[in-house]
Amino acid sequence: MPRPHVAVVGGGIIGLSAALAARDAGCDVTLYRDPSHPQTSRAAAGMLSPGSEFMAGPLHAAAEAIEAFGLFERFSRRAGITVHRCESLITGWTAGDLNECQRFVALAAQAGIATEERTANLPSALSPRIRKAYIFPDDGFVDPDDTMDHLLELLADSGVSLHDARIDSLSSDSSSVTLMGEGFTSRFDRVVLATGTATHLVPEHLREPVRSIKGVTLHLESTPTDSAMTRALINGRLVYVVQRPDGHVVVGASSEERDDWTIETHTVRELLELARTILPAIDTA
Repeated sequence: MPRPHVAVVGGGIIGLSAALAARDAGCDVTLYRDPSHPQTSRAAAGMLSPGSEFMAGPLHAAAEAIEAFGLFERFSRRAGITVHRCESLITGWTAGDLNECQRFVALAAQAGIATEERTANLPSALSPRIRKAYIFPDDGFVDPDDTMDHLLELLADSGVSLHDARIDSLSSDSSSVTLMGEGFTSRFDRVVLATGTATHLVPEHLREPVRSIKGVTLHLESTPTDSAMTRALINGRLVYVVQRPDGHVVVGASSEERDDWTIETHTVRELLELARTILPAIDTA
């Protein structure tokens, strides 16, 4: 019996992982990556923190995030992906910010996520003004660049066919799915779409509402500190800082519901100022 032929559309971490899982399941796999579309996975901080879903979106997403964390850990062990396990910290700059953090943490605790309030032995890298923080002790992060490079090596070694090509449209019948791009048409038994907010390939009657959130990240080099993952509300603005063991620092915030790739100078300045407020040591980066 011939092996199923599966196409995966999307070259981020999700698409690469799906392609590897399909290959491990015994399928012939073809992966399409759109060369004109930036892979946002490489710009991400790589945080694995189910509790943060209470800060970033609908509350029901937390249960899905908890399950996804466990699934990704098992997948990463099988695939040889390095997951850096560490505690993460959330704090607030003003009394109002701290109250909001407390509300998020209470919701996380109700969902079964381990939390801890801490008023002593806080990381020395934090601003001395911070006297209270909440800890998620079971979080972690990956280096997205390393993860994607490793997945691409595994895919190449396992015989997955990689194509840098944009898929413009698809059609399907009861037995197959046809993908169409510039100068080619290909048929597959199954197709996995891992294209983020690019939903033009999803049939209209199957589309779910997708919020396109514009995130900006700064990538810096600094001496590692004792605060690997920090999130803070500063006058209502959420900022996060991830410090990797090699001194690479990712500063980010996702707060604009916009679907564009422009980065304004003032956004970079404001983001860096927020990070410096909570972690003054960032000045050495």
